[in-house]
Amino acid sequence: MDVRVHPRASRARLELRDGLLHAYVTSPPVEGAANEDVIRLVSRCLGVAPSRLALRSGSRSRNKSLVVSGMTQSSLEKKLEEQLL
Repeated sequence: MDVRVHPRASRARLELRDGLLHAYVTSPPVEGAANEDVIRLVSRCLGVAPSRLALRSGSRSRNKSLVVSGMTQSSLEKKLEEQLL
C-alpha cells in the first residue's frame, strides 16, 4: 500500500484521494517518529495490530510503501474505503 505522509499536521487523520492514502501525523519527521505514527494510525483504521504492518520502502521519504501481513490487496483497499469514505 502506498502512503503519502504529511508530518507536523495539526491533527492526525487519514484521507483517501485519487487512489492514494494520505496520512497526516502530528509528529515531526525526526528519528522515525513520523513513521511510527503512520503505522499506528493505519493499524487503528484497519483494526489490526501495529506489528502486522511493516515499512517496505520510503523510511526517509514522504512517499512510503507499507505491507500488511495477513491481508490481500483487495481486502485492504475495501477496508480503507469503508473506513474513510
